[in-house]
Amino acid sequence: MQSVCAVIVGHDSRAFLERALGSVERALRPTDELLLVDNLSTDGTADFVRARFPRCRVIESGENLGFGRACNLAVQDTAKELILLLNPDAWVDPSCVERLRQAMAAGGTLGWAAPKLGYPDGSPQFIWGPTLGVFGEVLQRTRNRFERRRWAHVLLPRLLRLGGDPGWFSAAVGLLRRDAWLEVGGFDPGFFLYFEDADLSLRLRRAGWKLAEVESALAFHDKQGPSASSNRMVRYRESQLRYYRKHRPRWENRFLLRRVGRKAARMTEGATRASLLAVCERARRAFETGVLDVPETADPQARREAPETRETTETPTPPETPEKASRARLTSLY
Repeated sequence: MQSVCAVIVGHDSRAFLERALGSVERALRPTDELLLVDNLSTDGTADFVRARFPRCRVIESGENLGFGRACNLAVQDTAKELILLLNPDAWVDPSCVERLRQAMAAGGTLGWAAPKLGYPDGSPQFIWGPTLGVFGEVLQRTRNRFERRRWAHVLLPRLLRLGGDPGWFSAAVGLLRRDAWLEVGGFDPGFFLYFEDADLSLRLRRAGWKLAEVESALAFHDKQGPSASSNRMVRYRESQLRYYRKHRPRWENRFLLRRVGRKAARMTEGATRASLLAVCERARRAFETGVLDVPETADPQARREAPETRETTETPTPPETPEKASRARLTSLY
């Protein structure tokens, strides 16, 4: 049976790794591999893991690559046939890895096997979601109200499939076939954090690979990974806007740009507001030029050539602030 490489990406995650690494180490076979990518942690993560879990091989990235790029780095560094992704704030039941492995062995076109997911208290947690888009996200928010109801984890996926929506899986815990991963190129490195799993799920399905939830496999997710809340929100919106540019129709892109731009304009926290407006401006430029990504450069207003110097007695117009200019450009889309 095929061997597994368990991959954990950490950034200042030392407080969570005892539980995560301990659980997966007990669940692996002697021929399996355990690998941690440390994204420039400042809490001694790499040294802690080397001392506490000598079986775990540590790759120090030298920078914060984000989740997707760090996973890609790990997959490039292993020859194991199956890749187990595990968040640092998640852990697996002792039989979880074996049951996922058995599912892979039984299905030659199965590219992603996901376990049942629970909260620390044992209540169920969604590991799947409807295909993301304007209507899909509304459905997802509605669905989330019933997350701790067990019937929601049985009935809702069936209704989605009947409606022709295969959905996507969270990368908090999952076993992927390395051949499938390599065929589609792994995670899109343009997603620093969030939406990389929804994007990969979609690309795997389009390439003919199947995704399935294995009901006999069980894992847990605390959803308590370290990250500043404001930075997390900005990263979420950045990836959300990029996912829509990559996969959704133009009217949905316009709708989301307007919605996020209005939310940013109403914010009172200055640094977060400025960061989110900058994200919206880059997304607007990418949308208007028909490209997926634009570089993080200065506001285009600041790059315009200065007008010719001339004598004038007119009162100069106060310069337009970048935030005001960004809001005006976003409004001009609609």
